[in-house]
This record gives sequence, structure tokens and C-alpha cells, in this order.
Amino acid sequence: MKVLTLFKFGTKKSKQGKEKESLVLIGTVKSQKQFETCISEGFYHVPYHYLVPEIFSSKKQLEQIDFVSIYQSASLFKENVGVRYYGEVRGVSVVKRSEIKEIPKESNSLYVLFKIPQWKILDEPKSFSELGIYPFKIVEFKNFKAACDTAELFMESSEDRELYRMLARMTKDVNFKRFQFSGFDFEDYNDNLVVSKDGECYLQLPMEVIREMPYSGFETVKNAMNDI
Repeated sequence: MKVLTLFKFGTKKSKQGKEKESLVLIGTVKSQKQFETCISEGFYHVPYHYLVPEIFSSKKQLEQIDFVSIYQSASLFKENVGVRYYGEVRGVSVVKRSEIKEIPKESNSLYVLFKIPQWKILDEPKSFSELGIYPFKIVEFKNFKAACDTAELFMESSEDRELYRMLARMTKDVNFKRFQFSGFDFEDYNDNLVVSKDGECYLQLPMEVIREMPYSGFETVKNAMNDI
């Protein structure tokens, strides 16, 4: 197998000369054997109807996916749950499922086949936090790169990630009991999160919610802030 040199994530120029953000498809596998085969043989496949026309309007637009990453589920990978592997796409084709000989299956269903000559391991794997991925998710690279866990893969702004992390810090740092964010005051009062603004309380939420369901707690807080 040909080994590629190191490559860079980021933006690339379109034919019009404008830079566009690279897209990352974060996919799943049905077994450890499938995972191992994809890694060793340098490819990833997904049913065509998952992407066209559900996500992209045409087959040509599949070329917008520049990278593929694999989410390892807790049910299959136990303590290795999360996102660890990624690779640059070096070819996209639409084939019949029966043509993917590495993982044989008699089917004429159409699949998108991504060629990944070199899979790499993230320096800092994205740990599992409440939200898993099924059957796939597509994100811009800047959000993929910035995310520290699977929940953050569902966030599109740095402001959301900052608030999410500060709320998480409250559950771990006994000395971090209060902070201000976007004009709101946040305080851990007797193991309850109190969100207020200008002295008026808008939300009280048990800290246990944020400890046990960090993304759900974050969403509850965001919704309360947006309603004001």
C-alpha cells in the first residue's frame, strides 16, 4: 500500500479561486472486522441514498467531502469509544455494493466508496460525551478540529463550545463556582446551577443534569438564554 506524506487540513481553493471550508464525513462501522478492513485496505463506504439527495443534490457534490473520520461506538469498542481515526479522501466513486470485494456482500444497492490511502490517528482523540454518531455526520473541518468530544461535534460556534466547557468545568473544579458569559451570571448554589441577568433569575437546574448529561444541560441553558 502506498503511504502518503503528511497532509494539512483546512481550506482549499475552488475553481473560481475562492477558498471553501473542507468537509469531514464522520462515519460508523457495523463491526470491528469492518473497521479493521477499512483501515488496512484504505477505504470507507456508505449507502448512496444516505448522501444523495438527502445531503447533497448531486453525485458531483460528493467531491466536497475532503476527509473521512470514523466514530467508534461504545457497543463495539468499549473503552476506545470516540473518534480517533481520520484520513484524506483521494478518490470518490459510486459503485454497486457487490463490487466492494474487501467486505463481500451480494447486493446491487449503490454505495459511495471513498479511497483513503492513509489513515491517521488524532493527536487528541475526541472522547465520547452523551452524543454518539449514527449513521454518520458531516461537519466543517474547523468545527471538527475544534471539538474535544463527540458532543462538541454538534456545535457550530466557538461561543457554544466555550459555554459548554465552562459548564463542564463547574462539575469538575470545586473552586470554580461562578462565571459570567454573554451578559449572564452563572453560579453553582448548593449544587444547583442558577442562571441570572441583572439580578433576575431565569433558570435553576440541578448540577447533576450537567454532570450526567452535559449536552442536554447545555441545550437547556442555551434555550433559556435565547428565550430572554
